Amino acid sequence: MFDIEPQQQERPRFAKRGNYVRVYDPIKTANYKKELRLIGAKFAKDMLNFDEKAPIRLEVTFYRQEPKAMPKWQKRLVKAQRWFPVTKPDLSNYIKAFEDGLNGILWHDDNQIVDIEAKKRYGVPRIEVELIELEQGSKDDRIKIHDGG
Repeated sequence: MFDIEPQQQERPRFAKRGNYVRVYDPIKTANYKKELRLIGAKFAKDMLNFDEKAPIRLEVTFYRQEPKAMPKWQKRLVKAQRWFPVTKPDLSNYIKAFEDGLNGILWHDDNQIVDIEAKKRYGVPRIEVELIELEQGSKDDRIKIHDGG
């Protein structure tokens, strides 16, 4: 579990200096990724390191704070896991920042992630994560292909 409030990947910023254009993350996103890397490094010590060619399944749930003005009936539905945060930021933007922030820490590169199960929920702000190394086939595996006929 990452005891950190989820942050979405914000649009990159651009700075032009002469003929050179520098692309960078906004401060809020950059700080979030730094904090993710620090937390991730602590977890990486206790984990088996994935081979750089290993396919990985990522299961992640992003918990965000309930709005202060939420009515009691909605809060009861949140506790029953029947009321969901259908507001911005988008789940995909949470995933992108999370993947980028942990490149080189929990996996070599986010291209290793081949399966994702992701959720956005209300609760105490945190990120719950499970990583599963998938078995990669080899040329010696015999698979019978049917042509449907």
